[in-house]
Amino acid sequence: MDTAFGGLYSNMSQAFEFSFTDQNEQVRFNGYMPAFNIGANQNELQIYIPGEYEINYMIRIAAAELPDQAISAGVRQDGNFIDSTLQYSILSTTENTILQGSVIEFLGGQVDLAFLAAGAAAFDLAPLTNAVLTVKRISPLP
Repeated sequence: MDTAFGGLYSNMSQAFEFSFTDQNEQVRFNGYMPAFNIGANQNELQIYIPGEYEINYMIRIAAAELPDQAISAGVRQDGNFIDSTLQYSILSTTENTILQGSVIEFLGGQVDLAFLAAGAAAFDLAPLTNAVLTVKRISPLP
């Protein structure tokens, strides 16, 4: 089995504002985790060896100022959301909202983390580490 793994994280302030459904925006990263056979471009990972990968991700959203806002987030491959990664939540006005997941999917190409609007919403990411995206190859070479 040829090893491949890598990850990105964010601990910087980020603000998002969506005005309509299905609008999407990439989460920005400012930190790099160790990587092997995975490229780390700005805000995305480049999968050099196609195969089945374990994908882990997390986003912490600070308490929203306005009630009744909702958002989805998930991992995209080459700009398209991977359905099994999409998470949905109504944003809390009193505590952090956490969107996270762990799935196994076939990957090849560029992978990033993004929001998908469920309607109008405005929010900031929480302080400290507020977004993480990691991949680890689990399939053997043919």
